[in-house]
Order: sequence, then structure tokens, then C-alpha cells
Amino acid sequence: MTEHSDRLWTLTQHRADELGLDLQEVASTANVSPQTLYKWRKGGRVTAKLDRRIHAAFEWEYGSQQQVLDGGDPTPVVRSGPPSPPAVFDDPREQAIWSLSALTEEEKIYLIGALRQRDLIARDSATG
Repeated sequence: MTEHSDRLWTLTQHRADELGLDLQEVASTANVSPQTLYKWRKGGRVTAKLDRRIHAAFEWEYGSQQQVLDGGDPTPVVRSGPPSPPAVFDDPREQAIWSLSALTEEEKIYLIGALRQRDLIARDSATG
């Protein structure tokens, strides 16, 4: 790893800690495998869709990974007003969960993460 990819590795661990998540939960929230998250944290390239999901899970502006690899700092997402559904909710089931007004944002994120984890397990079972 290079100096900047080492820094990305450290910053992502600190960010997960700030968010109160372990890295498995970050991967689940982003709907990516732990291996994909590992690759990304080492500075590896992933598809734009997965890249956006990982940035959203870390609550960083899109492009923050490259900023760190270029020697800069990640840009945290700044929220104002009530949260809107993240762009990574392309699954209608996730959109339905997000629209439930009876749940807190944390509960919605938890349920969407659990749904994504279940989908990953089902996908692995089907290909295994």
C-alpha cells in the first residue's frame, strides 16, 4: 500500500467508529461484500454504483476516496433539514422502508442493512 492508501485505510476505520459501525455493518449498509469494501479501503477501484454506495455508507461526499488518495481529506456529508432517501436506494423495497414515517432514521437504516445482508446471503447461496 502507498502512504495515501494507508491513510485511507486508517480514515475509514476512524469514520466507521465515529458512525458507531463495524466494517461488516458498513459493507452491509453499502450493500457490498466485505471483500469489495476491503478492496475499496485499500484504494482499489469498484464500479461507480458500488463506489457511491460505499461513500454513502461512510457518509462522505462522492469522490472522497480519490481526495484521500490524492493527499487530501474526505468530505463528510452535511445534512440540513429532514433526511431524504439516499440515492443508493434503487431497490423499491428499500424505498418503501425509507418512507415509513413510524420508524426513526436509525431503524430504517438498520432494516435496510438487514435486507441487504439477507440478499447477499441468498445471492451467495445461489452461486455457491
